Amino acid sequence: MAVNFYTAINAQSFVKDGGTSTQYLMADGSTTTFVGITGSGTANYLPKFTGSTAVGNSILFDKASETAVATQQIVDGSFANGSTDWQVGTGSWSVASGKATCNGTNAGDPIGLTDVLYQVSTAGVSDNDSVAISFTVSDRTTGTLNLYSYGVESTFVGNGAKTATITSTGSSNFYFYTDDGFDGSITAISAIATVGGFSGGVGIMTVDPKAALDVNGAIRFGDSDDIDDDYYGTVRYRTGLSNTETGGPVGSKSALQIIGPGGWEDIIAFVVDSQ
Repeated sequence: MAVNFYTAINAQSFVKDGGTSTQYLMADGSTTTFVGITGSGTANYLPKFTGSTAVGNSILFDKASETAVATQQIVDGSFANGSTDWQVGTGSWSVASGKATCNGTNAGDPIGLTDVLYQVSTAGVSDNDSVAISFTVSDRTTGTLNLYSYGVESTFVGNGAKTATITSTGSSNFYFYTDDGFDGSITAISAIATVGGFSGGVGIMTVDPKAALDVNGAIRFGDSDDIDDDYYGTVRYRTGLSNTETGGPVGSKSALQIIGPGGWEDIIAFVVDSQ
């Protein structure tokens, strides 16, 4: 028989005698005890079951996108008592007394880093980060000063404060040279990178992923010949292949492969000795 209620009811109306706060009243009048999920975790970690009814942190870390920017100084050219950070070419430059001086004798594009003042940047700047370079020219009497970094060339004349802004393509050399006999000094070289936002990614065994997937450790590919794995850019490991380059039999080669417009191509192959 159906029972209709025309007034509000509350949980107390259906408490079974002898029941507890963790028990449910079943349709047949019996009770069952609620078994909840327990445990705790840390923000941004993907959870995993650490027991049959408990959760905790997995090794996967989901880093959200970052829209804020940060800055880091990647070149400091104070030249205090001579700077070991900056290296000089074959006789044209000298570094002393807090400044770098060029005697105006070097000329030509210094592809081989000869006749230049240079520093190798090992800072972790990424593609498209903005790098602002500033320095001061003094004691100049003739010629122009050239700065080359990240594939960008800038030319400066006269004395005074100088600036240049370039787009980073990763770690690079910073070097100064002259192709028309610059004779002067430069001081207070500073290069500050403005690091852009991060679009987000998953880190495996790292809480600071630098890409959509960042694995802090080795990656193992299982042997796969799934015909559905045919999307461009897919990488797989295959065994039992024929080494066509040497006319070897089927099974004489294993390879790490990537698929493109021409089908599966070997990234690296491992030849099995059949002798």
